[in-house]
Amino acid sequence: MPILFIGAVMLVVGIVVVALSARRGDDSGTSIERSAGRHLRATRLVALVCGVAAFAGSVTFGGSLGRGLVVAPALAGAVATVVMAVGEMSAPREGALERSASLARRNPSDFVSRAAATTMLVTLGALVGLLVLAGLTASADYMGRDGRAVEWATALGGEGRSPWPGAYYGVPLGVSLLVLCVGLLVGLRAAAARPQLNADHAEAVSDDALRHRSARSLQCIALLALGLSLAGVALLVTGGTRTTQPGAPTWVSVAHWCGVAGLLIALVACLVGVRTQLARAATR
Repeated sequence: MPILFIGAVMLVVGIVVVALSARRGDDSGTSIERSAGRHLRATRLVALVCGVAAFAGSVTFGGSLGRGLVVAPALAGAVATVVMAVGEMSAPREGALERSASLARRNPSDFVSRAAATTMLVTLGALVGLLVLAGLTASADYMGRDGRAVEWATALGGEGRSPWPGAYYGVPLGVSLLVLCVGLLVGLRAAAARPQLNADHAEAVSDDALRHRSARSLQCIALLALGLSLAGVALLVTGGTRTTQPGAPTWVSVAHWCGVAGLLIALVACLVGVRTQLARAATR
């Protein structure tokens, strides 16, 4: 199935990105900074393992008729962001400096790429839009499962498709997306709010670079999860609106091209996510 292929791509991309990022690890600096760097690398590895396990568990035990498969990317991303957020909140603090008037106050926006933030918002908006469209047009399938099929009248009578990303798939996917967004915001806030590791200006720059690395990992996870989730939903929408009879309603064609646009946005989101993770930390 196409979504299973997407899951395999997710696994390979995640492993490659984490491996390449680990090679960039910098063990210079003070002992507390080296400890914080090792903690971040370990957290990313644990997040990857937990995300892959969540993906596999969703596919295997997530319900019948491909529901677990559709939800898997968002669930994996949600689990990984929660792990990253917990890791950031438990980062080494021994020897770190508490906030004072002499230390600049940092905000989560200081460590978020504008391109990544814009792409996340566009991707999330496209995904929610497709789910709303699918939910409004969905109907029950032949077994009476609500929100899993779509039907419309044509000049020759009627036509329909299944599966369709209505409530049957959209509700559990929406819950996973909510957890993903909360985990992302909590993780970014924790990265920005934790005490500075060193008061020296040069070391403060290194400390900010570490925060950027953590924020980039969170953004990468979110972009990949959103992009792959959008790709799965868009595939169902484009496949479900391929009409073969004349006289189909206008909304069928509109939904089809919205699905095509969703596939393009999903591709951009995944590319931006990988680029964000591999980018060098900005110096401030």
